[in-house]
Amino acid sequence: MRNLGLGRAAAAGGIVALLTASPARAEGGKRTSSLAWVRLEGAESCIAAPALAQSVESRLGRKVFVSASDADITVEGTIGRGPKQGFRAQLRVTSNDGTVLGSRDVETRASTCDAIDEKLSLIVSVLIDPDGSLAPDSAPPPPLPVAPTVIERERVVVVHDQARTIPPPWRFELTVAVMASVGLQPGVGVAFAPSIILDPPHFWAVRAGGGIAATTSTDAQGGASADASLAHGSLALCPLATRGGRVEALACGGALLGALRARGIGFDTTTTTSSLVAGPLLLGRTSLKIAGPVVASLALDLVVPLAHAEIGYRTPSGENALFRTAPVAAMAELGIGVQIP
Repeated sequence: MRNLGLGRAAAAGGIVALLTASPARAEGGKRTSSLAWVRLEGAESCIAAPALAQSVESRLGRKVFVSASDADITVEGTIGRGPKQGFRAQLRVTSNDGTVLGSRDVETRASTCDAIDEKLSLIVSVLIDPDGSLAPDSAPPPPLPVAPTVIERERVVVVHDQARTIPPPWRFELTVAVMASVGLQPGVGVAFAPSIILDPPHFWAVRAGGGIAATTSTDAQGGASADASLAHGSLALCPLATRGGRVEALACGGALLGALRARGIGFDTTTTTSSLVAGPLLLGRTSLKIAGPVVASLALDLVVPLAHAEIGYRTPSGENALFRTAPVAAMAELGIGVQIP
């Protein structure tokens, strides 16, 4: 028993050193205390205030806890999850005039919180009554009279994370381009071609574009000719995309719809005709961020016209064709645009 008493004295020595200035004892030599105990989120299974108070009073062998207005000192404590694992309790002792007399942290890496109960009971007992807590356990303390234990306050604090996950915004890109086409009108068509790309956060990007080409000519016999120009629009989905870097790329599939307008010049009878041009479209596009939201882009489109346009003229000997849309046509676009955001 002597060795046990010496061991407990050594364990409590560091705790007693916290109380460098003890308040005056009440008459009779025993000071009273109030207990303020808080279980933080994740520590709801830890010892509750009534159980901690009962354990301390059993260890000291007397009634200890009273209301805060009647107490000589106040023991304030919290217990919650440790920074890595296990549990951590923080204890502080203040006098009735608010002076902080000492503090102590207690930790355990055990997965269950009851592993720290005995440590908490011992430390609170030493903080309240250093001399009484060091007495040898020669005999079990007499049973305490049945009386209500006054707990100043106990509460479980649950912290709710108020942060909301903000979904990524839609992206828009407006582009103005110069387009050259082969196979959709006589010669090489040059067009003004604006486009827009809508990039929703959880779906494929959508590209819509169009163009109005300048007039090109094809010659007929006898010095006659035919002028033609193409107006078109296209819509495509882009399931393949690389986003987020300075260089971005899209691979899209969709359809083109347009009209080839032709007018004869130098014929006996001059007429103006309009023919439908339509078919599936494949598009590959690469863009480079220049500065801020400004981007330069290069796109290549391949079109397979299913609705062909023709330009021709009729003579007494029969019909003569001047132009017919190619089985596969190509368009190249060089543009500059703005990305938002």
